[in-house]
Amino acid sequence: MFCNLFSYPNPKHVPNGVSVHYLKTQFLREVEETEGLNENSTIREIEDLRWAKHGVIRSKGATIVCPRDDTIGAAYSDCLIGDDNVGPATFLFSYTWKYTIRDIIDTLVAHCCESNKDMDQKRTYVWICCLCNNQHRVYEDKQNGGNVPFDEFHENVRTNVVNIGHVVAMMFPWDNPEYLTRVWCVFEAYTATTEPGCTLTIAMPPKERQAMMSGDVGDINTLFKVLDTAMIQNAKAYVPEDREKILNHVEVMVGYTKLNHSINKVIRRWVMDTLVAEFEKMNGSKGMKNNHDGHNQDDLQDEKLSRLCYNVGSVMYENGEYDEALVYFKNILKKELNPTVDQKSFSANAYNQIGLVYSAKGAYENALVEYCKALEIRLKVLGRDHPNTAESYNKIGSVYFQKGDYENALIEYRNCLEIELKALVPDHPSTAECYNTIGVVYYGKGDYENALVEHRKALEIQLQVIGPDHPSTATSYNNIGVVYDEKGDYENALIEHRKALEIRLKALGPDHLNTAESYNNIGMVYYEQGDYENALVEHRKALEIRLNLLGPEHPSTAECYNNIGVVYDEKGDYENALIEHRKALEIRLKVLGRDHSNTAESYNNIGSVYFQKGDYENALVEYRNCLEIQLKALGRDHPNTAESYNNIGSVYDEKGDYENALVEHRKALEIQLQVIGPDHPSTAISYNNIGMVYYDQGDYENAFVEHRKALEIRLKMLGPDHPSTAESYKNIVGVYYAKGDYKNAFVEYCKAL
Repeated sequence: MFCNLFSYPNPKHVPNGVSVHYLKTQFLREVEETEGLNENSTIREIEDLRWAKHGVIRSKGATIVCPRDDTIGAAYSDCLIGDDNVGPATFLFSYTWKYTIRDIIDTLVAHCCESNKDMDQKRTYVWICCLCNNQHRVYEDKQNGGNVPFDEFHENVRTNVVNIGHVVAMMFPWDNPEYLTRVWCVFEAYTATTEPGCTLTIAMPPKERQAMMSGDVGDINTLFKVLDTAMIQNAKAYVPEDREKILNHVEVMVGYTKLNHSINKVIRRWVMDTLVAEFEKMNGSKGMKNNHDGHNQDDLQDEKLSRLCYNVGSVMYENGEYDEALVYFKNILKKELNPTVDQKSFSANAYNQIGLVYSAKGAYENALVEYCKALEIRLKVLGRDHPNTAESYNKIGSVYFQKGDYENALIEYRNCLEIELKALVPDHPSTAECYNTIGVVYYGKGDYENALVEHRKALEIQLQVIGPDHPSTATSYNNIGVVYDEKGDYENALIEHRKALEIRLKALGPDHLNTAESYNNIGMVYYEQGDYENALVEHRKALEIRLNLLGPEHPSTAECYNNIGVVYDEKGDYENALIEHRKALEIRLKVLGRDHSNTAESYNNIGSVYFQKGDYENALVEYRNCLEIQLKALGRDHPNTAESYNNIGSVYDEKGDYENALVEHRKALEIQLQVIGPDHPSTAISYNNIGMVYYDQGDYENAFVEHRKALEIRLKMLGPDHPSTAESYKNIVGVYYAKGDYKNAFVEYCKAL
């Protein structure tokens, strides 16, 4: 009978568990005394349910009557007596049968010792399925070709979790936990985080904890990459039917996205809390230890403490807790570090990380200061031709790019490229990355031909060195697609983006962030083509992936809502556009703060919807919110700030306030001429807008002059077949028509076709 498989808890009582003391003494002794087994044997080796021969676990109760079904063959825990050995479970232990008994015992002992209560191991009772479920009945059921009905199994798990109220999950190995690959483990952990009154604690063997403490940031980032791709729908189960039913249950009752995000968040928090606790422990005991020969160990302790502090800050940064990250990074630099080459380089790394945090916060001036400090140290200690020095030039270039200072960005990126070419072979993947970065700057400058040249250099290297199916090769196809999109060559843009998508689906899978990027970019092309339905389809694919991997409160998730809002706006569905843009704004305000350039973008796009609705007062409010942030975050001389002046000018134009419209458009033009130059497509927009105001004023001569300036730039930079070039021809047609010059109007109209 199925009901006899488990030691079912009375709803009013906590089920029994086995004491930690018993496990580390008697149970371990029984394992070690069994031929072919030792402390490094896994639970599956200790009790292999494929065979009739009893292992250590079934042997214990082989001649004992089960108290639940009065049949010979009892659960291991039913065979124990005495308070030192068995009692009401303190917690449910969530683990996999692939873990060794030594690692399990070490984890449980460490958990008792590290607990705030310093738990008595003789009175700490563990509900562990291999000992507390009746393995005789499990084996018999398998032999009879049956399994426990899923609903019954699920209810038993849930009831145990709820009645015990505490789940301890064993993460091992720390940087790629086997735990996350088992569907029941993930589901148990999730249940513990969602059932009222339940708690989830994550534990590991001491050797794993030490490995995590001594690991570098790269190791911790490896764990985060594992977490980003760990999804319950990819987890396995010993019984395939269980997996299918769990996934169906999750999809209906919770949803993959919510569960995956919840587990990801819990483990990220655990990593951070564990590192913080170790830092505080070390910081409290710093300087207390001495060698037996009297030599103080402060220097060694300081080095360990500084590196741990660095790791804590890096984890804070990865978790988006930027202010806390800054505290830890700056703490490293409060005192004078040992004046060795290694310590000076370490200081440079800290300045580099502080720059990363400031950049993520949108505080580009502060980021630039910190990156320059790192560069100064690296030039002095490592020399100009060191890869870390190249990294500093790259980071400084990235800040200039974000600031819209493309000329200085190019200088820094080329410094980086020069070092890469000298330190590495010309056809190195890192060199290809430099070419791609330079291509992105040319794209920002509106120099699309040179952008394509650089991206194709990168692609050529990647095809030759890492092959056509590598994710980095996909990045180059993606970048080329973005340039074609901006050039108005939508067919080629789609071709390149689909090449990128095909590689990413094959190499990374359908649930990867880079795959989401491809869907997003394909959606952008459809949007530019006016195919709004397909644009929405692609953007929603991107949104689903980002929700699944990053959760509902991540800046990249906000970007998806933003893009969907832009499509709705263009479709004329203003209510849905506002809904999506407000979702994006809410996330950005919460995660990035009001003074971030991305938050400004949301205000801008909400203003655009109001503008399209003809609600010019609210449009002005939102555009001014955007401008206020941009002036603070980016400064006056930034292309995005110029765009805000243009938008405000367009509102004044629609309101019939032509004088103020011209004032705002000329502010935009002044910035653009200074920052991005006279031949940039965005500069053409300002000439176009000024021409529209003159047209509305009835000043057709000046309107004609401005539209001609816009047309000249667009022909030069975008070509005769670009939609923006056609717009200029149409505007000139309007001027001729208003002047009564129908002949020239017809000539320009034909060019626009």
